[in-house]
Amino acid sequence: MASLDDPGEVREGFLCPLCLKDLQSFYQLHSHYEEEHSGEDRDVKGQIKSLVQKAKKAKNRLLKRDDDRGESGTQGYESFSYGGVDPYMWEPQELGAVRSHLSDFKKHRAARIDHYVVEVNKLIIRLEKLTAFDRTNTESAKIRAIEKSVVPWVNDQDVPFCPDCGNKFSIRNRRHHCRLCGSIMCKKCMEFISLPLASR
Repeated sequence: MASLDDPGEVREGFLCPLCLKDLQSFYQLHSHYEEEHSGEDRDVKGQIKSLVQKAKKAKNRLLKRDDDRGESGTQGYESFSYGGVDPYMWEPQELGAVRSHLSDFKKHRAARIDHYVVEVNKLIIRLEKLTAFDRTNTESAKIRAIEKSVVPWVNDQDVPFCPDCGNKFSIRNRRHHCRLCGSIMCKKCMEFISLPLASR
């Protein structure tokens, strides 16, 4: 029988507490114990009791050592954290260099506003072109050609699904092109606004 006092390598797993045999599972450990050590109940109780006592002693030693380190290292930790100076003795610091970021902010904001203004102006120009001719007296093929000349339409084959809701396009779920940006959506996701109403 292997001794529990041997300071050998640390072993983990399902180890038999008596012979320290390494078993693969709890069930193998249980069956091994029943077969090999069923008549050693008294010895088992004594060994387990001594093992528990040793574990308690080791735990107490570790806790005591940590407490000693904590008490002795408190001052060192504080001095390390505050650079060896009592924080309550600090003097007010002088104000360092000051730099205004207002000009940078205005520059970036102006660039964004310019971008939005350009995009809105594009939409207004496209809308004016789309409403400049008489739709009632123009053939549908010619209307379609004029609309495609204002803004290029996205190719139908490039968009198999609605980019907004994700539904697949089919005969029942047809593609609809936006007349202002040329993108494709399904009927459910696109809000239809008549061009005369949009031009107001």
